[in-house]
Amino acid sequence: MTRKKHSKPSIEGLQVVCADLQRKFPEKYSGASAKIAYDSKSEAKAGAKRFDASQRQKPYLCRWCCYWHVGKNTNIGINEYQFVVPVKESLLLAESIVPDSPLAHEAWKLDFEDFFPENRAQYKSLMGYTRNYKNLYSMEDMKIFTVQSYARAVAWAIHVVPYQPVFLKDGDYFAFHKNAGNYWIQRPKLFSDG
Repeated sequence: MTRKKHSKPSIEGLQVVCADLQRKFPEKYSGASAKIAYDSKSEAKAGAKRFDASQRQKPYLCRWCCYWHVGKNTNIGINEYQFVVPVKESLLLAESIVPDSPLAHEAWKLDFEDFFPENRAQYKSLMGYTRNYKNLYSMEDMKIFTVQSYARAVAWAIHVVPYQPVFLKDGDYFAFHKNAGNYWIQRPKLFSDG
């Protein structure tokens, strides 16, 4: 473990946040307790067992400190999300990512496949975004990868706008947000049937 500990789970009435987030926004989180930061998912899973099972604490990667935490978060689950990202010679990481951290390692371990639009709708949807980044990348640079909700910080880590933006894939459509966190917050409302 690498950071200050907390002795209680994230429950209503008790604010428990990442210590790095607390330092970034001291006025908002001045009274909060700091979460434990773990070096691996297995350590975080073991840490989650300390809490009452009814609290449903789950491991997740943190975009603020780049380590693992446990928390009660409705956005942490087993759902898989597909993203497409342009990768030139090598993968870029956001400047805020701590080198050699668990988050950096997870980003380097991403399993990429070449992405080719399956139909005209997919092509048009993605091209609508790529045209905004004139000559920075092309359709030939596109790679697809999948992450689970606990690793959403990985998508954040490689979301380097404008050079390497990450696009959420949902069927034949794509979404783009400057803030990668919006892919989880607004996911149910991104695409409408009408």
